[in-house]
Amino acid sequence: AMDADVKKENLSSVQQLGVEMTVRYGKYLNLLKEDAENGLCFVLMNCEEFLKQQQRTVMSSLCCLQEHYAGYDWFASSIFLIMSGDRERTLTFLQQFSCLLVSAFLWLPRLHLSMHLPVTTVEYGIHPVYFCSAHHVEMLLKAELPLVCSAFHMSGFTPSQV
Repeated sequence: AMDADVKKENLSSVQQLGVEMTVRYGKYLNLLKEDAENGLCFVLMNCEEFLKQQQRTVMSSLCCLQEHYAGYDWFASSIFLIMSGDRERTLTFLQQFSCLLVSAFLWLPRLHLSMHLPVTTVEYGIHPVYFCSAHHVEMLLKAELPLVCSAFHMSGFTPSQV
């Protein structure tokens, strides 16, 4: 674990905004205390370090593949709220949860640049949740509405593009 006195300034502007929103919501629900902001920053920075151990380096011009996960880690923040701001319990849960297959689909930063994915999948920059969901929607459409599916194929577009 990193230094307990983590500063919000060490996070990206997107992460800082996410921390502010999460802490404000947690205080509104009476789940968090005044020092919760430091605790959440601590959790997010430790998660980033933990997940970095499972990442690979990819040479790509895509902005989303340049370094760390571009978005905000809403899953880790939600667990922080569920654990009432207890950063140690949050980190313990997230480390144990990361061993489960379902974590790949619920915790989006978990598979960012992951060494557990084929290189070609990582290079596309599209999270497996999105292309798996799109594939399943197309399969359902093909089974349930074959005429609509045919219309999509004749137009040259896939349903997932819409």
